[in-house]
Amino acid sequence: MRMLQKFLAAEVTRPSSAPMTEATVKALDAIVVKSSEHREAFLASFALKTSLSCTLTRILTSSLSRPGNLGTAPSNLFLKVASTMLDHFSKATYSVSTVVPLLEHYITSVKGSKVKPASNTALTSSPSSSKRKRSEKKKIKEDLEEEKNFERDLRHRVEEALSKRSTDSLVGEMAQMLLDEGKQQKTTAKKAGLIVDWLEMLDPELIQLTPEVQQQLLFSKSLLKVKEKDSIEKHRRRHHSSRPYLLTMLTHQSSWRSLRATVVFVLDSFNETLDAGAVLDFLAACVFIPKLWRGKDNKHHPKHVDPDDVLSLTPSQLRTLVDYHLAEVSEGDPKGAAEVFRERMTLLERCLSNKSRTACVVEHLVEKVEDHDDEDSDKRLTEKKKNLAKQLLLQIYLRRPNALLGLDLLPHELLSPVTATSYAGKNGSALDCVTHSLLSSLAATQHGRQWAAQMLEFEAAARALASAHPLLVLRQLPLLASSLKGRTDFDFSFFRSRNHLTLYSVTLGLLDLLRPHVFAEDHATSLEQALECYFAMLVVYADRHSSFSGVLDKFVTFLYDFMDADPIRATALITEKGKVLPELLRDKMASVSSLKQLVSSLNFTTTTTVTTISVSACSYSQQVRRDAAADANGLLAALSTAASKNSDEEICSVLQEALQLSVSRPSVLDMFAEEICRYLSHSGRTVRGHAYNLMLKYLRFDPSAATRSTASAYVR
Repeated sequence: MRMLQKFLAAEVTRPSSAPMTEATVKALDAIVVKSSEHREAFLASFALKTSLSCTLTRILTSSLSRPGNLGTAPSNLFLKVASTMLDHFSKATYSVSTVVPLLEHYITSVKGSKVKPASNTALTSSPSSSKRKRSEKKKIKEDLEEEKNFERDLRHRVEEALSKRSTDSLVGEMAQMLLDEGKQQKTTAKKAGLIVDWLEMLDPELIQLTPEVQQQLLFSKSLLKVKEKDSIEKHRRRHHSSRPYLLTMLTHQSSWRSLRATVVFVLDSFNETLDAGAVLDFLAACVFIPKLWRGKDNKHHPKHVDPDDVLSLTPSQLRTLVDYHLAEVSEGDPKGAAEVFRERMTLLERCLSNKSRTACVVEHLVEKVEDHDDEDSDKRLTEKKKNLAKQLLLQIYLRRPNALLGLDLLPHELLSPVTATSYAGKNGSALDCVTHSLLSSLAATQHGRQWAAQMLEFEAAARALASAHPLLVLRQLPLLASSLKGRTDFDFSFFRSRNHLTLYSVTLGLLDLLRPHVFAEDHATSLEQALECYFAMLVVYADRHSSFSGVLDKFVTFLYDFMDADPIRATALITEKGKVLPELLRDKMASVSSLKQLVSSLNFTTTTTVTTISVSACSYSQQVRRDAAADANGLLAALSTAASKNSDEEICSVLQEALQLSVSRPSVLDMFAEEICRYLSHSGRTVRGHAYNLMLKYLRFDPSAATRSTASAYVR
């Protein structure tokens, strides 16, 4: 490209033919006009790489707009190419800035210089249309003359300022002209280009401007204010602004001291008059500017070493940065909030170099989520702001799960109703690899008791993650459901010896731990697929139901919880997938009381009312809690009696009975936790051993108990 520009620039100075210019125009016509295959990629690259495209466009337009070349075949062909480019850029979603004014100016100048034959015009045109065309030509000629005078005057003023060695006042006037151009005043795009070119030469760092003028020129929202309702006109107004080029000039040519001063000035406090997107673009450019990383190997970054914090923002500056993130999204389409937050998270992550900075940002967002505005405020606007704060919190949570731990509210309570599953696809989580590896290891069942013991270790880790981060583990629910499929095709001896039954038990425990989030609409398909596998197990292995009675009782309890959370969906699923349950209960499972109660609460032939379902589910849950409380009270009474006798044997007997009861009813341990903690420090070694076993069982059942007083007792 550089070599091509060199040859084209050489032809501009020669009055003879320009074969390279003609060949370049034909190549552009072949790509932009005639070829639809490469047009989109070429124009996107043409718009983004402005340093090359603007130079090439300037050289071509300068050569083809000379009096000797106007009206020639290359000039007319490039006119067609320029029109096609402008039409495409007006519909493009990416940013197009400096190249559009160059193309528009070329089209205006070429069309203004064309003279049509008078014979046809006189016959077909009315006197009024001829008068209008003459006035248009006159206006175009006046505009061109005005631009030439402006360029001559500006050059004279620059030379005068340079001779006096004082350009401060001239730079300030140029900046004001650009501000007028941004506010749709008299300055045209051609004049703006001339001003930017001279401004780059006189003050490339923009340090001669006052902070207020620099702020307005680079970040003012007024430059993007549009009064027209036409979307195409709005698109063109946005990209007539010279801001992107000025920002590039500032970040790439200024010293770090100038950049740092601008950063401090912008992040001193949140300013609603600034364009949030321009502020964030500037900060991202400061972080990723190539000259800062020159000599560093950024391709092979250590896994456990955080990147350098270039900006080193203070807590107040971090809060302002978050406010600009929220402001950028609030000004755009709410449906694209997730995508904007995801793209900006790279900048925010580079500013969160330690736990204290992360905690500062999280606390600021939590304050916005829990903020209670006045009664007179717009509730819809308030809810929109809170929802945006939740979405940004979720993006931080996906990348740094520990950031939301230790708050008064749990992550799933704080982020509700926003779910991590809805942010799948490009929005990856730091725990995705861990949870996927654990669940895949559990699904890779093998033969023997040794593998069953290994599965217990995997289960403990998976339950700990599910207890602390249910929203992130639920992202792997499709994997959990698919890992259950196809295992009931074996006979029962192989099903049990290969530890498929253990996998069914472990998976059901994980689903139970993920309540009530697993019942949300986002997970409906995966949950139904998983429960369908359990119904298939009941049908295939009904003759051997006594071998998995514990799994069966847990499954029925889970169905009742499902009915309590969403009666309509739960009833539809049970009556459709479990339509053979009445027949199985009558022929093979008459002794299963839990299944008998489930079948009696539903009508598999007619539609059951939601009220009846809710009452039956609630009564069953209450009955389960009453039974667990009764068993716990009985154990507590027996333990109190044994303690009064100071008999270690009786205490060990009661603790052993509690351990056996926890196999079928682990919820008993929750009511028995305080006694377990007390006997962890008992003088008797055997008593302490039984208490430690109960504590391990309790922590496996409820990993969240590790954050309560039981953890400190266990450590002692």
